[in-house]
Formats: sequence, C-alpha cells, structure tokens
Amino acid sequence: KIYNKLNTDFIKTYHSLKKPKSESEYSSSEPINDSILRIGKNFEERPVLLINPGGKVSMVNYPLKYINIENNVTCKISENDKKLELDLTIIELKLGGDTLIEYFLEISQTIFSKLSTEDSVKDFENVFKEFIRIFQKLNNPPLKTIQGLWSEMLFILNSKDSGFFIEKWHSDINQVFDFVLKNDGVEVKSTRSD
Repeated sequence: KIYNKLNTDFIKTYHSLKKPKSESEYSSSEPINDSILRIGKNFEERPVLLINPGGKVSMVNYPLKYINIENNVTCKISENDKKLELDLTIIELKLGGDTLIEYFLEISQTIFSKLSTEDSVKDFENVFKEFIRIFQKLNNPPLKTIQGLWSEMLFILNSKDSGFFIEKWHSDINQVFDFVLKNDGVEVKSTRSD
C-alpha cells in the first residue's frame, strides 16, 4: 500500500488531538492507513511525528534549531483511550504558531507519502534524510542576505538625506540596483573580509 494514496489530512488529524495529560507522554492518532506513522501532539501542543520504522534506526539523533529529531526513543502515547509504550523515532516541532505548524505538517505529509507499507528501515532512513535536508535550511539564516540588508540600512543611516534614500530603496521589485532615481542607480556591496 502506498502512502501517497492516503487521504488523511495531517493538519486536521493534529487539530483533532487532545493535549496530553503530562509532559512525559504524547497524544496520538492511530497509525495513518496502517502505516509506520502517527501524528502526535506534545504537552506544549506542538506537532510530533511518531514513527515506528519496524526496527532499530542506525542514524544518530539529529538536533536542529527548530526541530527535535530522536531515534529509538521509548515513548508513552495515548491513542484514543489506549495507553501504549513503543520504541519510536520522533520528529518534534520546537516552536509554536499556526502557520509554522501547518508548514511542518504539510511538508511532513508530502515527504512521508513517498513510503509504502512494504518499505524497510533503510527506505525509511533515506526518506528521513530528505526531511532533515529540508529543515536543516532553517538552521542557518542566509548570511549574505542578512549582511546585504544590514549594509543597505547602514548606507541609508549614514547618508545626508535618509528620507530620500528610504524612498528610493527597492521602490520597484524589478529594478537591478538597490537605489534608483531616474537613470541613476546605486548598488551597495559589503564584505566580511579585510
């Protein structure tokens, strides 16, 4: 059975879950379409993917800035009225906010739809690596973008007429230069090296 044929909406499933009764457990859906995956909610009411890959995962735990990923964790889960204790891989969102929760669940649904019920632990690890690659990008802000923005603001601050340059700063999204007045353009460049 291929998961991408599933009609389970991860976001609706997450919202249907109750808050767990303690910090040491997760509330959880039943396995989605008899798969290795459950949608969970932690005590902070953030989403958690609870994955039972059917064996010991050889990958190391992978801490990211906004996501906690741990393998081979003994988890207490409450699934409807049942209490279970299972060895799982958990992928837990560390931040709240409706938009971020929805992105996390939508991306999760897309990535994990690549698995089927016949896939091995190795197949799971390959899909899991894709998941890490996507969310790893959130770990490191794009320094060039931040540096460029900072240098443009510094240019405006140090100019004789800040108001004038604020008005001309990226006033047209299609312009090539940072500041444009008729046929004249100013492009601000910066470097972190000597």
